[in-house]
Amino acid sequence: MTGRKRAVQIGRLHTVGHVVTELGRIYRLARRGEMEISQAKSLTYVLREIRCALEASDVERRLEELEDALPSKPWTQDQGAPRHEIH
Repeated sequence: MTGRKRAVQIGRLHTVGHVVTELGRIYRLARRGEMEISQAKSLTYVLREIRCALEASDVERRLEELEDALPSKPWTQDQGAPRHEIH
C-alpha cells in the first residue's frame, strides 16, 4: 500500500439489530488481530451508547402510541389521574 488507509465500511446503525451486527463485526476483527483491542473497546463503548439511545427512543415511541390509544381522559390535569383502590 502507498501509506493510505483502507476505507472503512460503516454499516447502518438505525436499529438495535444493526448495532448488534456492528458489534459482532468489531469482535471478529479484534479476534483476528485486524483491530487493536483498545480501538475495539472504544468502538464498543460508542455502540453501547447508540444502542441505549435507540432503545430509549423506542420505549418513548411505544409509550406515546399507548397514550394516544387511550380514550380521552375524563379528569382534568388539575385533578390528576383517578386513584384506584387496592382491595
